[in-house]
Amino acid sequence: MKRPWMVKLGKAALPFLVLFFAPVFPPRALAAPLSGERLQTVEIHTSVQNSTVEFVAETRGLDPARTYRLRADVGGMGGSRLFLSEALRPDGAGRLRFTSKWRDALPWDTDSPQNRYRATLILSDADGRMLDALTPVSFGFREFIFRGREILLNGNVIHLRALRDDSLFSGAEKLDVSSLRERLRKIRAFGFNALFADPGFVSRNGAGGVSALLPLCDETGMLLVVPSLDKREDFVRNHPAVLAYAKDAVETVDTNPGWVSCQERSDGCERWVVGDKPLFMLATGIPRPRTPLRDLSRPSVGDGSCLAEYAAQAFGDRAWDTDGVVSKLHAVYLTEELRSHRTYRAACCLCDPGWKDAFKRPDVAQTLLRWNQPECSFLAGPAESFTEKDHHYVPGGHVRKSIVLLNDHRRAMNVRWAWRVIDPDRENAEIVAWRRGTSYLPSGGRQFVPVVFRLSDRIAKTCRRLQIESGCVFANGVEQRDSFDLRIIHGTQPAIDADPGVSLYDPVGLTAAFFQRNRIPYRPYDPATMPPPTGVLVIGREAVGTNGLPWFASLPKGKRVLVFEQRAEILEQVLGFRVQERGTRHFFLRATHPVTEGMADGYFRDWRELSTLLTLHVRPSWCGYPRPPRYRTATRGTVASVLIEKPAKGDWLALLDGGFGLQYSPLLEHREGDDLYLFCQLDVTGRTFPDPVGDLVAMRCLAYLTQSRLREAETSVASLGNPMCEKWLRAFRLTLKPFTQETSLLLAGKGDPPPAALDVQVEEGLNVLCLGMEESEIRRWSPVPVEDVYTNAVVSRIEEPDAALRGLDKVCGTIALVRHGKGTMVFWQIPPDCLGGDDSTLCRLEQRRANVAFGRLLANLGITLRTPLETRFARPQRKAWLQSYYVDEPQDTDDPYR
Repeated sequence: MKRPWMVKLGKAALPFLVLFFAPVFPPRALAAPLSGERLQTVEIHTSVQNSTVEFVAETRGLDPARTYRLRADVGGMGGSRLFLSEALRPDGAGRLRFTSKWRDALPWDTDSPQNRYRATLILSDADGRMLDALTPVSFGFREFIFRGREILLNGNVIHLRALRDDSLFSGAEKLDVSSLRERLRKIRAFGFNALFADPGFVSRNGAGGVSALLPLCDETGMLLVVPSLDKREDFVRNHPAVLAYAKDAVETVDTNPGWVSCQERSDGCERWVVGDKPLFMLATGIPRPRTPLRDLSRPSVGDGSCLAEYAAQAFGDRAWDTDGVVSKLHAVYLTEELRSHRTYRAACCLCDPGWKDAFKRPDVAQTLLRWNQPECSFLAGPAESFTEKDHHYVPGGHVRKSIVLLNDHRRAMNVRWAWRVIDPDRENAEIVAWRRGTSYLPSGGRQFVPVVFRLSDRIAKTCRRLQIESGCVFANGVEQRDSFDLRIIHGTQPAIDADPGVSLYDPVGLTAAFFQRNRIPYRPYDPATMPPPTGVLVIGREAVGTNGLPWFASLPKGKRVLVFEQRAEILEQVLGFRVQERGTRHFFLRATHPVTEGMADGYFRDWRELSTLLTLHVRPSWCGYPRPPRYRTATRGTVASVLIEKPAKGDWLALLDGGFGLQYSPLLEHREGDDLYLFCQLDVTGRTFPDPVGDLVAMRCLAYLTQSRLREAETSVASLGNPMCEKWLRAFRLTLKPFTQETSLLLAGKGDPPPAALDVQVEEGLNVLCLGMEESEIRRWSPVPVEDVYTNAVVSRIEEPDAALRGLDKVCGTIALVRHGKGTMVFWQIPPDCLGGDDSTLCRLEQRRANVAFGRLLANLGITLRTPLETRFARPQRKAWLQSYYVDEPQDTDDPYR
């Protein structure tokens, strides 16, 4: 059916319709002539430094022999400007360009994104006849300059706190403007001033999401960092928020080389700050191991048990018990890296969330709100080594710290600061020292405020710890506080028996220097000219060579041996240990022992200055398996450089542990018959500056060895013929004996019937270890009612990896203790054979823990365990790590740090 108005108008109304609807057509359609001379696009380049604007037009169909003119009508910000070119000829690519002065332009910046203009470009011939016109183009008057290690926006230094989140661009073109604007608002609230458009993601998924976000970036002042612009020019052209650069224009550093310590990742920036290009630190945030363990340790897979093992390096046992350990670990790494990289003046700190919706986790959100804002202040080490975290001091010592002030706002500001030192243990918190003042910080500026004072004898006598507190108020009203704890070490030299004394074998001389500095009496030992020592033998740092110590076999029984730091290749290839060449800054106390009595976990973290045992290049192999070449950045704060994996075979007692899954120890005691060994891999000798705790521990080790007593007579162990029990007794080199009245330890497994009058024998002193029994069996074996024993004989994982290492005084997880008279019964529901036959990395990890726990249980129950340690010292064996102190053979995937 025809509409009435169409019938009335007819053909006579066509001119009227064309005139009525003409304004809605694009300007190109109005101005486009029938000739082929056209404007394609325009790029507008602005220079704040030179007060100029340049228009570069791409054209089509222009005659190279003719001249043309361009006119730019620029409006916005309450005014308008007209820019006219002289006669122009197209270049070889068909482009026309002209430059004009513009002295009163209002610059676009991240804090003034409203300063935007619109330009209409018109093409005319030499006679002034218009040939074509483009639709209005929005742009901002701004200028990025790369000058040395700095990036300047409009002449002021800018530091990018960039977010790399590909999910932000994915599907952005399908969202409404208000939703996108709200997402950018939240990102800015977390302190980010830039987004990073990953070239690979854009090429795979298209530029639709980026194109949708760009107008909002211009509107809100959120920068968009685009490396390698050559393939993405069309959709980023003339957007003031775009910072485009060629990859070779910046120094790009990936700060995610596996699970290195926070300190090393922070110091990694130090080696790059001497360059002449802006420094882009990539992948700031939670590390992800480049190993087959990667999938197991991602929080989206299973219960994230391997991630808990990695987190144990920072949290100890709390890594298994704390909710949200992923978020807490991410917060630890973010805190260290954001502070250090920003203080090193990295041009860009690129934050990788690491998982979806990372910022919804409270720990990560609070970290970004504190350390990712434009203004930042915190307590640090002295200006020349501000990443130092040393906190141990002796009476009379000088404390040198600093307050770091950072201003990443686009305007200069004054900062009022103050610091004080208090005794937090006193009721009124006595103030020991204080200062206050004001500092001027330019845009993008940094300043170190010194915090220096002396620990007088009066303070040292009355205080065990002090606390430095800082407060800073920025000109915009933002107030930030920080605190740092100091521990005063009142170490007195332990009593070291002079008879029979200490003999020191130290061809390198570093341990002798340590003895002389601490005034420890000793006798140099020369095995070629002197008889075997009768007292304590100290094997100095790096004293064991590739051929071992052939004279070690001639030492008599009843030895007391203290072994100081040895290199990784010696511990592995000569002595037969599995080791990690890590440079670890945090360890946790384990067994109660005279060497560590009265100390806390905080004593064994972040020691003073540098250790010197490690080189910057990591060894290319582990237990015979090749490793890709890697390097370490620094050894600042290292407590122990080379760690020994806890041995399973033998009476080994870890006094400290740390590292992946807490399965490494730098301080091990080993007893074998009448012999007593202490392996001290703590970096106590050869440091650039000694740490008071390291000196105290080393002297306590000497005192303990000179005063220790001999072991009691060897005990006997028997089983009832259970195949699993006999297998493990043979694995731990124990001689099988029949069960008699003389038996000291009875090993029983699932299905074994209890001997007659068992309760009487336990009461008289028999120890019994029951492995993986059912509930009904436990009730038959136990001499008293047992209600709280776990009876799950098959489990998937171990909640506390080293429960057996904490002694037998309480129920720990699936280990239950029953005391009856003089004897003890231990019910262990998860012996190694109950962990399944799966050869996966996770299963092998659990079995390795169980092996260590089994050896510790046997030793705790009084069994003498034999090892080839003395033989390894005297006669090194090829691939010694295969047949020494571990039950399983190492596999390539067992190394968590590859």
